[in-house]
Amino acid sequence: MTSRSDILQAVRSAQPEALPLPDLAPLHAVPGAVTVGTFTDLLEMVGASWFAGTSLKDASSWLDRTVPSGGQIASTVEELKGTFDLAARSDPHELEGIHTAVLPGRFGVCENGAIWLDESALGPHRVLPFVAEHLLIVLEAKNLVGTMHAAYERIGALTGGFGLFLCGPSKTADIEQCLVIGAHGARSCTVCLLGSGPAQ
Repeated sequence: MTSRSDILQAVRSAQPEALPLPDLAPLHAVPGAVTVGTFTDLLEMVGASWFAGTSLKDASSWLDRTVPSGGQIASTVEELKGTFDLAARSDPHELEGIHTAVLPGRFGVCENGAIWLDESALGPHRVLPFVAEHLLIVLEAKNLVGTMHAAYERIGALTGGFGLFLCGPSKTADIEQCLVIGAHGARSCTVCLLGSGPAQ
């Protein structure tokens, strides 16, 4: 036998006994509170802000009030026209300078305030939510789930490739436990929660 064979044989003989996989059914049965209040409390906890909207006109009004004159708006929400033409840029580096990206959220998770964005929501450039200075995510209140278990079940029924859970603005506290907002991406994240009550 060669040294290689000796090593492989030693590894095989040291393997633990195979055990059955754990039953995850009890985890899937854990109730998650699917309420607007639960979701918005978590949004605020992770550093995001939100406002209730009755229609996309409320989101448009928010943009008018918030984005400074001359600020570039890149939108993948068809009804909310931006001022930055994403389709005309082939190089993601050309997205530098976008003030606000407007994106449609597919569903939100009440357990942690995360929002699922899939490839179709990001437009032609996956880097959009990481390059823009600020984010406005449009999400329908009826599209909330309680837990990450329910979220992954919903993702499993979706088609498409790339997707991500976005949870508030970019933040890190790696250095001396000092929280820094916007270190690796957007400096703010605001959610327009449609159908959650009167506009605020």
